[in-house]
Amino acid sequence: MKNLMALLFLVPCGILFAQEENDSNFFSSFEWGAYGGINSKTFSETGGTFLTEVKTNLSSNLNLKFSLGYYRSIKTENYTVKTYSKFSNDTTVHFYAGEYDVTKTNYDVFPISIGLQYLIKNPLLSPYILFDFNYNIISASYDQSGGNIWTYSSFDQIPDEYKTKPNFVHSDHSYGVNLGIGTLYHIAPKLNLDFRYFYKIDNKTINTHQVIVGISI
Repeated sequence: MKNLMALLFLVPCGILFAQEENDSNFFSSFEWGAYGGINSKTFSETGGTFLTEVKTNLSSNLNLKFSLGYYRSIKTENYTVKTYSKFSNDTTVHFYAGEYDVTKTNYDVFPISIGLQYLIKNPLLSPYILFDFNYNIISASYDQSGGNIWTYSSFDQIPDEYKTKPNFVHSDHSYGVNLGIGTLYHIAPKLNLDFRYFYKIDNKTINTHQVIVGISI
């Protein structure tokens, strides 16, 4: 992952200034961009996002793009976990039964993406549409609130509904697609301010909206 991130930063910077201004042929120009913004399912619970991207042209209006990034998706939950624990020292053993409410699932997602960008080129603003295919690496965590705890001298005294351990099952990877629109604001011949909106569809977590802004060179 670190090597891929380094390539995304270093390779386009080295190639960018060596290209002739001829974007009518395959792979005749390269651009690099860095973006930040928000990711949300309903905009009531928002997480941050970061993206770094490299693009090369397939035609004068169509680009092939690769990207790496990070974003957090937040899913509101409403369920109670009932479980137990055991504590022992040299002379005694205690059993504890407890319960707490799970209020959120937080997905930290690291997408690796390949996609297409179609632009309508204009001197000042160049609108575009996007399509990406993603492979996502996922790590999940859970927010909890409230809770009660009771002490018992043996496991048999614990009520049956508390005699299990919580089983938070989630996938460590997923696949998805991004459907997006955006526009480039041309600050200089090789410097653009880039505004972008994505709708992200994921097969294992939740679908989200993403709004980002960045610089491309």
